[in-house]
Amino acid sequence: MLSWSNFVSQLFNGLALGALLALISSGLTIIYGTLGVLNLAHGAMFMLGGYAGYAAYQATGSFLVAVIAGTLSLGVLGIALERLVIRHFYARPHEDQLLLTFGLSIVFVEVVRFIFSSQSLSVAPPPLFAGITSLGFTIYPTYRLAVVGIVAVAPASRTR
Repeated sequence: MLSWSNFVSQLFNGLALGALLALISSGLTIIYGTLGVLNLAHGAMFMLGGYAGYAAYQATGSFLVAVIAGTLSLGVLGIALERLVIRHFYARPHEDQLLLTFGLSIVFVEVVRFIFSSQSLSVAPPPLFAGITSLGFTIYPTYRLAVVGIVAVAPASRTR
């Protein structure tokens, strides 16, 4: 049976997922706007950063170290890919860029499956965002509310 609290909870779930997708898609827009490359491997690279963060969290137990490791490793990979591979496709047709980045995406996914298997993995939220928050009419995970807040602030920091 559908209740008001379940409806609002699912509404917040959609908002949190939509916020993450908006953040990823803004990255795609920035890449296409600055480099003119249609990067279909962007989502797979986002996944690689997540798994690098997971590996760092497993090694250190620190959420902050995991975020930094995921960010740095993905930054290094992105720079290396641009310098070694993608740079050679700037003058080529967009179809070639699409095929290249789609192929890279498949390679990234299969490498992660080989190393980590196909199981879903998770990292505990930092203590500041652990637990639940009462919204008056329902309760909701604090971490997901923080994600929505961070994504809401992120576009403002990029425009400056």
